[in-house]
Amino acid sequence: MIKRRSSFVTVIDNTWKGAIGFTVFIILELFENGVSSNLKYVVLVLALVIAPILFLLQFIRWRITYFIYDGDTVTLEKAGIFKKKLTIPVDKISTVDIKKNILGHLTGTSRVKVDSGGKQMGNDNSGAEINLIFDDEFARQIKAYIFKEEVEVHTKGFRMSGMELFIDGLLRRKLIYAIPFFFSIYVLATAVLNEKTVDSITSKALTYIKSLEFFVILILAVIFIIITNITSIVKELIKYHNFTLQKQRDVIATSFGLFTTQNYSLPIEKIRAVILRQNTLFRLLGYWSISVVCIGLGDEKNEKPVIFPLANKERLKSILSMIDPAIVVDDPIHKVPKRGRVFYYLPLVVYLILVLIIFAVTSIIFEVKTIYFVAPALVLPLLLVVAFLSLKNAGLLYNENYVTVTNGIFTKTTTIVPVRHVQSVGMREAFYKRKKNLCNLHLKFYPGFTNPSLSSFDKVHFAAIAEMLEKG
Repeated sequence: MIKRRSSFVTVIDNTWKGAIGFTVFIILELFENGVSSNLKYVVLVLALVIAPILFLLQFIRWRITYFIYDGDTVTLEKAGIFKKKLTIPVDKISTVDIKKNILGHLTGTSRVKVDSGGKQMGNDNSGAEINLIFDDEFARQIKAYIFKEEVEVHTKGFRMSGMELFIDGLLRRKLIYAIPFFFSIYVLATAVLNEKTVDSITSKALTYIKSLEFFVILILAVIFIIITNITSIVKELIKYHNFTLQKQRDVIATSFGLFTTQNYSLPIEKIRAVILRQNTLFRLLGYWSISVVCIGLGDEKNEKPVIFPLANKERLKSILSMIDPAIVVDDPIHKVPKRGRVFYYLPLVVYLILVLIIFAVTSIIFEVKTIYFVAPALVLPLLLVVAFLSLKNAGLLYNENYVTVTNGIFTKTTTIVPVRHVQSVGMREAFYKRKKNLCNLHLKFYPGFTNPSLSSFDKVHFAAIAEMLEKG
């Protein structure tokens, strides 16, 4: 049996966090009222009084808080006027996360979070986890004790190189960085809006493109994109520095970070699903981002359940095989049937009809200029691309071990769920799809997570998955 307090660094860390809030309040007060001689003395007195009080409260809290491990349970005990205990059975623990910030690097300590997933399973958010600071050696011992020393046996591992981190940062670009270009197009549209003939519009547009204003916007857009790419690359290099993924018997462990190091240990049996994501650039170059759905992981701010940020197909197969050799990474064999594809393009047809009706009515009755309909017309290709990608990415694959669903538009998401973790399969059947024997499928594997769904699939798949669930 082990019973001990957390590191004294806990007092410093918690006092500092409380002081930050107090400092922000003071700064806001100074901005609002200005700096006067009386206010300076008030601030000084408050600082001299409140800082020791914060430190004393945190010291008392630290003195009465104990961490207890007896081989079967992990307990957080708080003595005092009202004694409190939080006990988590070892077999209920989902993750043991070890994090080290800059203070931890300076003091040789790490923050240990023992999580049972209570935050997502119930309404009482206070009983979900034990979160304390210990010295590095004891932090590693805790994890080894909880997982019966399995974390000390390394059977297989993967590491991200600096070049892979560079590529990962470069490929994680979003459409928001094209805003300057769209702004330039908007300025161009407003410049030619009052023109009536094609020749005058063309002439005005060419004049604007040759102008200094357009050139400046273009240069600023290029500089903005370069800076954001550099920022993203540096961020990835710092965040995922020395990223390592290892299988330690029945536990998947990841560790990474430069200034703030993080270490996650995930029992394989606790993994509810594996998520593979590919944005447009990832798909063109054959890369995947691998994450998992695990109780207790991803329930904090800035905590993402990524177990490998960037993997090619060969490494993807190796990592999935490391989790479970039964996982199949081939393309789904069940796609949207031909009779169901029309429903993916139906919103595009409805939009086109509405635009034509509005155009006809406003042109004839209100004599609205045709140029006002340029923007709605430009939306049509985007809707066409959305419909095409939604149809192309929709897929389904299932066997006695796993159900795999692929969906998404610009980011393709593949959700691989063990059959034993599928809670239910649902079906929605609109009246206009009923005659074609089509339905929308909804797969639920755990509350609180995004559950995958598919549109306009054959009903036979619903019956097959439901039968698998009945058989257990």
